[in-house]
Amino acid sequence: MNRLLTLRMSTVLMLGAWGAPVFAQPMIEAEPDLIYPIQEYNAKARAPHRAYRAGDYERAFDLFQIVARWGEKDSQFKLATMYIEGKGTSPDVIEGYAWLKTAAESGNRKMNELMYRLVEVMSEEELEFGEELAEEYIANYGMAARDMRCIRRQITGTHQKVLECRKRYTH
Repeated sequence: MNRLLTLRMSTVLMLGAWGAPVFAQPMIEAEPDLIYPIQEYNAKARAPHRAYRAGDYERAFDLFQIVARWGEKDSQFKLATMYIEGKGTSPDVIEGYAWLKTAAESGNRKMNELMYRLVEVMSEEELEFGEELAEEYIANYGMAARDMRCIRRQITGTHQKVLECRKRYTH
């Protein structure tokens, strides 16, 4: 078969329910046995942030718990702050610390600064339990466990630099 024809067929061969062509999208594994097209994954990853901005903290908390377990660093950070502040849940400095340390493995300065400030106000016992829980979370939801990759980039037209963490996707 012609190489160009093969390439075209491999990128457009799917038809939606209404018969319209659907372009193949990269797929992302959120959990074992749970794989989404990249656009659907991104929409699901943004849902807890929308609920939080709308002031629906209980819903945001529930959604952040799901997305944080996918390895999404922003969601892990937000879940940590919700635990620390008691938004959408009862305050829990140990859970907050564990999620914060899991998020901070990305190297984000803001996350690390908050983690070090939190350590200053935690008791030795809280810190000990927090470290144990953080080890478990990093082993299960950390960058290596969830196949995440973080890169620093500069926002076009500014001097502002950001750290972006993204899930690698399969084809």
